[in-house]
Amino acid sequence: MRLRRAFVGWVTVAATLTTSVPASALTCFRPPIEHAALTADSVIEATIAARRPVHRVLNAVLAWFDRSTSLQFERFELVLDDVQVLRGSAAQAIQTHYEYLEPGGRYVFIAKRRWFGPPSVSLCRGYAIEAAQAAQLKAWLAMLPEPRRAERP
Repeated sequence: MRLRRAFVGWVTVAATLTTSVPASALTCFRPPIEHAALTADSVIEATIAARRPVHRVLNAVLAWFDRSTSLQFERFELVLDDVQVLRGSAAQAIQTHYEYLEPGGRYVFIAKRRWFGPPSVSLCRGYAIEAAQAAQLKAWLAMLPEPRRAERP
């Protein structure tokens, strides 16, 4: 077991240092989209109003050392507008590392909440799908009953 952990650790470090693939992609498990939608904290359709970097200082330090910040450190906060809740709770901001999510685009986000901060969409956590391509997913979610919330006394 220790040998396996050490091997995975070395592969993760080597991938981080030598490729543009985030190391978390080698060690994470991404559930199918149906399971992710059922267990997500927020499934929303929204338009991206703005995108701003989360770790500006860290990105500046890594750039100074001539390291690519797109490996796993560069995260963006997406400020959302015209939010439509499909399942779960609403979110006005989402964190992600996806650079292709541009302001003005409309997407369906399947986001998981981390232990701090806003919900997150990343390689191992959630999905971001263009709204025009998510018609079947939205129809399937509309058929499902809303999960019961635990009542507090």
